[in-house]
Amino acid sequence: MEETRRYLVQKGGMSLQCPGGGGDCPFPVDTTFPSRVKVDMRVSSRSSAQMMMESVRSRSMSPWEYSSNVDHNRVPVVINEARCLHHGCVDPEGNVDLSMNSVPIRQEILVLHGEMRGCVPVYKLDKQLVTVGCTCVRPIVHYLT
Repeated sequence: MEETRRYLVQKGGMSLQCPGGGGDCPFPVDTTFPSRVKVDMRVSSRSSAQMMMESVRSRSMSPWEYSSNVDHNRVPVVINEARCLHHGCVDPEGNVDLSMNSVPIRQEILVLHGEMRGCVPVYKLDKQLVTVGCTCVRPIVHYLT
């Protein structure tokens, strides 16, 4: 079930309309981000986008496979990263065409890196570059003059 939230601008602030007709949940507008936040990192289920991606990665002109990047001091602990299967691109007959290049598509994501300070876990928000897929491009050609 998809949860829909609508933000309504009102005099003096914003209010969040709760799903299921629970009425408005007013909260003050605060331009400063809190120094501490509580985040639920669980993902409920596989989305239709994830299932579609399984098909896309194998049908692509630049197919890829996933491998798991595991770091027990990071949230999320497991990040699936793509690896291009060929240097060239796959033509409609399934042959690899080396006149084109298969290149990774990279996306920067936010992660939490954790460490223990005494008996207290401390997390630092950080950016990590992740390969999410591959695409087919024309090669860069340099001409000597």
